[in-house]
Amino acid sequence: MLFVPAHDERRVPKALASAADAVILDLEDAVPAAQKARARSRLACAIGAHPMVLVRVNAVGTDDFAADWAAVRALDVAGAVLPKASSADEVPEGGPPILAIIETAAGLRAAHELAAHPAVAGLALGGEDLALELGWSPLPDEAHLLYARSKLAVDCAAARAAPPVDVVHADTRDLEGLERSARRARALGFAGKLCIHPDQVAVVQRVFAPSAEELAWAARVVDAFTSSGGGAIAVDGRMIDRPVAERARGLLVEAERSRI
Repeated sequence: MLFVPAHDERRVPKALASAADAVILDLEDAVPAAQKARARSRLACAIGAHPMVLVRVNAVGTDDFAADWAAVRALDVAGAVLPKASSADEVPEGGPPILAIIETAAGLRAAHELAAHPAVAGLALGGEDLALELGWSPLPDEAHLLYARSKLAVDCAAARAAPPVDVVHADTRDLEGLERSARRARALGFAGKLCIHPDQVAVVQRVFAPSAEELAWAARVVDAFTSSGGGAIAVDGRMIDRPVAERARGLLVEAERSRI
């Protein structure tokens, strides 16, 4: 998911022409206060230029939220991105599906209720605001994110919601660091990552897509497990039971969907 400031006439077309799975037109942090109204007025120009366009509105309770939400409801967008989601009671309804960003301590506590809300299609983790509120000192291996990532993955699964989307990697030049960050997030059950530069998109897509080796393993596991009649077996020297076989089957389904 690639963010782009909605008022930026130069960057919006580049984002819409990118290979990102979704483009998020940003009305919030990336837009100066004096440009908010202009950014809203430009939203309609981008609709239809990419198959998956979302709009990040300003947070509930801010001066710009009502105008942002009215603009989003009037457009045929794939979704709205709600920043600083802190309570299921504050989730707006009557609009497009919502991707709620968990970036406050209250939001982290309420993540399960937010994921289960009928207007919420998924959750994303916002690292910078959460770090500011909690006084985190970023660590090289992102250990400071472990609890928040784990909690979101658990809460989404418990709510039978889609897997969450991971934090932005702020250094757009550090593609190796981005890859390490994405691999950590995928290992913890995340489905993708928020991006702020088109160069980050290919790295994230490569990390979150099943590799050829993973797909070959998954095919062997599914074939062997099916042939066994559903009993525990050994594949490549490793014991395979139903949960492992289901994970392998999920990888094959994911790969098939990506080809559609």
